[in-house]
Amino acid sequence: MVQRFRLDPGMRGLWQAISEAREDLGPLLDVAGEQEREALRPIARYLEDCAAAGRIIVDDADVTAAIFADLIGGGLTGFITPLPQPEEQQRRSELAIRFFLRAIQAA
Repeated sequence: MVQRFRLDPGMRGLWQAISEAREDLGPLLDVAGEQEREALRPIARYLEDCAAAGRIIVDDADVTAAIFADLIGGGLTGFITPLPQPEEQQRRSELAIRFFLRAIQAA
C-alpha cells in the first residue's frame, strides 16, 4: 500500500495535494487514517504474535507496524525526494527490514 503512493506519480501528486490541504480535509483524513490502520492491522497482529512467542519486543504493535511501513516506504522523505531506481528501492527496503528487525529483536 505505501509503495503504491510512493511509486505511482499520480498517487504521489494526489498525496502531496492532500498534505497541502490538510486543514481543510480534517474528516476525510480521519477516514484515510482509519483505512491505513486497517491496512496495517495484519502486520500489527503478526508483531503481537511474535512478541507473545518471545521472539521480539514490541510495546505498541499498531505504532510499530506504522513505523515499519514508513521505513519501507520512505516516510516523508519518500514524498519530497526523487524516486529511486527499482534496484535502489529494493536495497533500501532490505536495509529497512534488517534495521527494523534488529530494533525489535528480543534479547
